Amino acid sequence: MQIRSFWPQWDLGEKAGGDSSGEYYRLYNREEGAEQKEALMLVIDIPQDPAETAGLRSAGLDADGIRVYYDKKAREIVRGAGRFMHMRKGDTIVPVRACDYEPHTDGPGMRIYVLMDRLAGLEPFMESVSEDGHADPWAVVCLAADLCGAVEYCAENGLVHGGIRPSAVFVREDGTFMLGSFDLSGRHIAAGNEPYSMNELSLYMAPEQAAGAPRSEQTDLYSAAMIIYRYFNHGRLPFYPLWPNPVSPADMMRAQTRRVQGNPIPGPDDTDHQMAEILKKACDPDPGKRYGSAAELRAAILHWAWDHNYLHIAPGGRKEEENDHYDRLTGRYVLNPDTVPGAERMPDMSGISTGLWEAEAGQADAKEPAEEAPDDTIMLYRLDFVNETGFSGSLYITEEERLAL
Repeated sequence: MQIRSFWPQWDLGEKAGGDSSGEYYRLYNREEGAEQKEALMLVIDIPQDPAETAGLRSAGLDADGIRVYYDKKAREIVRGAGRFMHMRKGDTIVPVRACDYEPHTDGPGMRIYVLMDRLAGLEPFMESVSEDGHADPWAVVCLAADLCGAVEYCAENGLVHGGIRPSAVFVREDGTFMLGSFDLSGRHIAAGNEPYSMNELSLYMAPEQAAGAPRSEQTDLYSAAMIIYRYFNHGRLPFYPLWPNPVSPADMMRAQTRRVQGNPIPGPDDTDHQMAEILKKACDPDPGKRYGSAAELRAAILHWAWDHNYLHIAPGGRKEEENDHYDRLTGRYVLNPDTVPGAERMPDMSGISTGLWEAEAGQADAKEPAEEAPDDTIMLYRLDFVNETGFSGSLYITEEERLAL
């Protein structure tokens, strides 16, 4: 496999797995002093099945026609990958850094190369913030907010993932959860594809998708909510034996059958009644009874987090230190620049949709400088607000931002 003609600074490393799109390989940057040392490359072969070429021949296409067909298909995939190349700050979609393709050397077809950031997997991270079967509630809230943001981004840009599951979720160094493993190959996850099997896709698939309905924002939101459910249920899916009882393969199959057949799920047992009701609604077998959008589900979960004061430990368990200010709205620390070199001076709002925090005129009360402002050299004001969803709280703003209200 030759990639030097596309990306000469990268050396091909070991295979790192595969999914419905293709195979993944690790890449290592050979340039000294490069900021990005490692990356991940997705390799998509067209056709995946040699029978496709035989089918094209039987349909009357000659060698040139088959070449043109595969070239067009490759261009469509590259164009699709391009939709992930320009992520905004705060987006929770794994970005594509580069994409290129070349013809097969041993027959008709194309090979596509997609360069992406190499990120940590969800499961190892969640294990690191869990203890005795209990996940850190703040980590789960962060996961929920970022997953909902990813589904919302997809809906706004005409994208449907169709296969949201734990292995498609990654964690950036700053603790942001990112949705990846989009089906760039065009080999969409088939509706009704082995709904009673125990493969990972089926375990998180919405009942209507398993029954043959087209994938949609609602099916994506269901799958995302099922991941959140699992981490509020001692790592177990609905209908499994209660923790810490052992789980057998027969238990797993019975649970999967009950879920895809449309039985209402029980609430998760590692949280309270309010969160259990939120997740039961998000995972209702009837799509019409679920939350109408990812933004609605995220708002409900953030309401819960605020009400229960769970926003007290940042992902990874970092404790609040002296001279730090902790903003409960975002769960982010604002460090005192006088004591911590390079610290940020304002709360980092990038992980949460701006629209959720906008204060309407008449609802905002910008007070004189907050006593607990993190930096005496910058005039900060505390903004108390109630937004259109009924969510209330406070954040710090600068003089310029105060005058713009």
